[in-house]
Formats: sequence, C-alpha cells, structure tokens
Amino acid sequence: MYSYANTPSVQGRTTDGLESHYGYCELTFSDDGKRAEGFYFNNMGRFTYGDMRLTKVE
Repeated sequence: MYSYANTPSVQGRTTDGLESHYGYCELTFSDDGKRAEGFYFNNMGRFTYGDMRLTKVE
C-alpha cells in the first residue's frame, strides 16, 4: 500500500489547472519481485483512477 499527498507548483495550478490532492495505490508484487500490478485513485482535489503495471529495470 502506498499513499501520498501532492502539491503542484504555481505553474501547474495556474497553467494546467492542477489541484493539491491525496492518492492511494495498492500493488501486488510477483513472487520474483520483478513485476507489480495494482489500482490507484486520487481524491480531495483530483478525481482520477486507473490500473498500474510496474516492471523492474536492471
């Protein structure tokens, strides 16, 4: 589980319309530790969600 807070720069807020927000992600790692898959969502300022697939690069 990973949770975070994000505060965009002034440029991000004014130019791109980004807002401060909190997010949460829960990943399940493969037995060999080289891959992870999961789901994330944000709230309180940015309402987005989706799937994540991570691959370890050596």
